[in-house]
Amino acid sequence: MTFVFLDRLLELEPGARARFVKCCALSEDYFMQHFPGFPVMPGALVMETFIQAATVFLAASNGFTRWPVVHDIARARFRRFVRPGDRLEVRVRRTDDGRIEAVGEVDGQCAVSAELGFLFPEPPADDPLRLYDRSLDAARAFVGVLAQGGAA
Repeated sequence: MTFVFLDRLLELEPGARARFVKCCALSEDYFMQHFPGFPVMPGALVMETFIQAATVFLAASNGFTRWPVVHDIARARFRRFVRPGDRLEVRVRRTDDGRIEAVGEVDGQCAVSAELGFLFPEPPADDPLRLYDRSLDAARAFVGVLAQGGAA
């Protein structure tokens, strides 16, 4: 099963910043068990949303020539729950030291924030199926879909 937590791209300024939207629907599987009677988006999935946003931003920033891989998460702060019906707006920006600052807002209020570190490993020397290149091609196409109004 593949989880895509980005529904829309609002802004992309390669090398500087990007904004995405995640619309949280009660029909999403994780709300059933987390928690019954008081559904909230698990913090790990909010972090995954940040990672996906930052990965798309960084891949676009380098012209889709290198695939970024998350290295660390620091200073994660959870200030309010993300619940069904919420529209989580995710902003990512590159800091002066090359890290990514990620902020998730609901109704204009900061719900979650974190700082992310990424590595850019060398492409595999032997990739007969072109999986690395195909991943970058898929990311490029995904940005186009998000910019047009959403993921399928």
